[in-house]
Amino acid sequence: MDKSMMKLSILKKRKDMEGKLTPTIMDGIFVFLLVFLLMITAGSYLQSNYSYAGLILSQLVIVAIPLLYGLLINMDFKKCFSLRKFTFKQILFALLVWVLTFIVIIIYTTFISKYISTPENLTKYMNDMVKGNFLLALFSIAIVPAICEEIIFRGFLLNSFDIKDGSKKAAIISVIISSVLFGAIHIYPAKILQTALLGLALGYIVKRSKSIYPAMFIHFLNNSLAVFSIYLLQVIAG
Repeated sequence: MDKSMMKLSILKKRKDMEGKLTPTIMDGIFVFLLVFLLMITAGSYLQSNYSYAGLILSQLVIVAIPLLYGLLINMDFKKCFSLRKFTFKQILFALLVWVLTFIVIIIYTTFISKYISTPENLTKYMNDMVKGNFLLALFSIAIVPAICEEIIFRGFLLNSFDIKDGSKKAAIISVIISSVLFGAIHIYPAKILQTALLGLALGYIVKRSKSIYPAMFIHFLNNSLAVFSIYLLQVIAG
């Protein structure tokens, strides 16, 4: 491994930042810690006190970290965030990966629910959001996180933890690490593993398609399904 991968790029002198940089492993660790701290402090406060606006603002606050950091280190945004065109075939492949992952998550959730249940406050929060305004709930729960969280986890962090030696092993490790961190950011024990599993699928989709957009679409689809499920249950319940 190149020793430079274990250094913070932001500590480099401006004159040493030749050309466009890609984030290092230490950059990834540093940015994740900032994101995590902001999420459990400012993010929690905003979400608890300002409903839809709070959820949207919390996402904008955490996505600002890798974006600003990238500007400071003169990062290659197109390469780091995999901002490349995608094909319809890649979308179909992403859908297949998501369906298979979703089946695994359902099996896991069914098993783990016997031992760990989703906190009542989280369930109530989601129900209240959907009941209050369905479209705002869809926007704040599905659309905004699909963009912001993908930029952070399948963009900056996935790229940071890839040692870039061109090997499959390096790619797999980066997908696993970014997925574990994706699960950790969701905090609740009942959600950590299932979110990490989704992260694995999304990371694989990005590595396979070399584009972040199919992962954003699948993330949106996954969260939208949760919103629609809650809405339908509320309609049925009257």
